[in-house]
Amino acid sequence: MAEYPITGLCVVADKNRCPDGYTVIETTTDNQDADLWKDKLLRKKTTRYMCYTKNLTPSVGDNVVVDVMVIKENESIPAGYSCIGTTHDSDEPVLKKRLLVIQLFNRKATEKAITEIYLTSSKTKNKPVEVSPRGDINGINLFLRLGPVMQLIPKEAVRKAPVPAPRQNLPLPPQSSTESYDNTYGLPQQSGPSQLPYSWDKARTSRQSTLRTSHSHSLETDVLSAIEGVPFQINSALQATTISAYDVPRIPYKSELEINNQFYYDFNFEAQTKQRLTMCDSP
Repeated sequence: MAEYPITGLCVVADKNRCPDGYTVIETTTDNQDADLWKDKLLRKKTTRYMCYTKNLTPSVGDNVVVDVMVIKENESIPAGYSCIGTTHDSDEPVLKKRLLVIQLFNRKATEKAITEIYLTSSKTKNKPVEVSPRGDINGINLFLRLGPVMQLIPKEAVRKAPVPAPRQNLPLPPQSSTESYDNTYGLPQQSGPSQLPYSWDKARTSRQSTLRTSHSHSLETDVLSAIEGVPFQINSALQATTISAYDVPRIPYKSELEINNQFYYDFNFEAQTKQRLTMCDSP
């Protein structure tokens, strides 16, 4: 069974403040605390927990995480990578003397992405199966599992919902002693002259003729509507002698997929620049 790729990664100082839609990694694979800071001071407890998401959000777009690495603080950030320099909830440094960097690719530009992240205590000799090591974080080993990227299906390719079955004929209303009904359509007979701007009897006669010719082709309810017989006419001021009197521009249509392909921009360069500026401003 194919696994969904990870689309976002962050670090929080308090595991109870994990962002909505994200999953916090609280324990390692050998049931140890997955705190990435490992503060040894008793007077102040500092913690860092990694969180990830596989959801599609506007901030993430169509990007997927293809790599995560831990590098030394004095090393240069590799090309194409961005640094997670501060915590999501408290805007504090993520690691001590280390940098957590990730690489994002557009879903259409890569065949593989990270599907699972494993944190394992360095004391254990067992490691997850079919994973790639990506460094040590204060005694916790980082492992990644890669998998094929599941491409999104355009809305145009989704099969349309089936058309509902036509309505069946409605039951005839009960007769009362004060009014009589047409035997064919169950409509009340008029007892006096019509007050409408058109003839109800004429409309019904036209309707009967239409129903007799189309009854074998339709299962719609044989009931007259309130606007039967009302003529539909265009105001003479709006009528044109020829169709060339109007210059109707042709409006091009673009599907959602065509719009995304033409105007997509992933903002990776801007995100990297912001991360670097944040690192420079942090003490």
